[in-house]
Parts: sequence; structure tokens; C-alpha cells
Amino acid sequence: MSDAPGGRADRRKPARGKSPKPPSKAGGKRRPGDPQTLGSALSQLFALKGYANEKGNAQLAESWKRIAGERIAERTTVLGVHRGVLQIGVSSAAMLGELASFHKLRLIEALQTHYPDLKLKGIKFRLRGDLVKSAEVNRQDVKNVKG
Repeated sequence: MSDAPGGRADRRKPARGKSPKPPSKAGGKRRPGDPQTLGSALSQLFALKGYANEKGNAQLAESWKRIAGERIAERTTVLGVHRGVLQIGVSSAAMLGELASFHKLRLIEALQTHYPDLKLKGIKFRLRGDLVKSAEVNRQDVKNVKG
């Protein structure tokens, strides 16, 4: 009898201080164990595979090259954005010091002015030893063309 619809089990009051949870609705809050939406699953897949990130980083690298100029851009690389801070890989300690001391404010102001949708809070320069080899190869190519 108690298992039948409308029986005693259906009329029980919720535990003191707790209200019964309504079933999850589309557009409402999801509860643990609810199935994931297709859009959410695809977003997670793209993020895991880095598809959206590659396109975003390419656009960011192009923006960096325009703002920083050729001399700086050929010795640096855009690593990405983390919590509103643009991460830039730098080929040498000397270049890192120059950027951090003399160019940082100008670069961040120019990026914020020309690309306000990026919502950048700052720039962080990171020494990247793997960039040294590519910078040396570029210098060798220039010497070979001139010589």
C-alpha cells in the first residue's frame, strides 16, 4: 500500500530544514548526475583538444606583432593569456630585462587601447631557452643572404 501512487510514502514531509528538490529543467541549474548538454560536451572537447585556443593564439600573436614591432616580435612569442595576463616568451635574459624595464607599460597600454575586447590586465615576460635556437637560425639566414 505504501508504494502505490498517492500512498503514505508520497505524503511524507521532507526532513526538517530541507525542501524537496524540483526536477532539473532545461536552462536551470544542473544537479550532479544530470546528463550533460551537447553544447557543454563539445565546448569541453574543443578546450581539451585546444582547437579554439590555436585560433585565438594565432590572432593574439598577430596582434602582438603589430603592437610590439618587428624587432621585438622576432625575439618573442605569445604563450597565451592566463587570468587576464598576456604571457610572452622571450629568447634572452637581456631582451627580457629590456622589455620589462622599458617597454612593458607602452605595450600593455597599446594592447588595451587597440584590442579592448582582450581585457588584458598586464603582461608577463618569461625566459624561454627554446626560442634562442630559432633566433640564432634567423640571424644565420640573414648573414647568408647578405654575405
